[in-house]
Amino acid sequence: MNKQAHEKTMSPFLCPKHRQAFINKPEYAESVWVRLMSEAQAQVCQYQWKKALIIYGNAFEISDILLKETYNNHAIKRYLRTSIEFAYVLRQCSYTADVSTLVAFVTDTLTEHLYPAECKLILQPLNNVAFSTLHEPKHWMNILQYMSESYSKTLH
Repeated sequence: MNKQAHEKTMSPFLCPKHRQAFINKPEYAESVWVRLMSEAQAQVCQYQWKKALIIYGNAFEISDILLKETYNNHAIKRYLRTSIEFAYVLRQCSYTADVSTLVAFVTDTLTEHLYPAECKLILQPLNNVAFSTLHEPKHWMNILQYMSESYSKTLH
């Protein structure tokens, strides 16, 4: 992957050293993303919004790196999931300007590769979380948390 593809970032949550390490080692980046998402969700469950915000910011930047490294359905889903949860926490911290910036950044990133109608469709959940009354996204986040917990359990 060339350096220019990774220069466009929303906000510098990652230091340059870690950003480059994730660019160079996508498998490592993916494992860190999984760990960060779990940590962030734990902070959300404890209503530790500021801590969750920092963790989600790092996870979002990693998902952006991974999306640009391997543009496929899995990467798009990871990117959208991270952006939705990040937007929710930004709202909980009352950073409404940052929510708008995040939505614009995600929209710009995805419209580079998707048809407009497809982009509009897959961005609807992010727009709902970003711009609906806050009680609606809270309900969706509770469902997402339940689905994440159910998905991670092994079946016997």
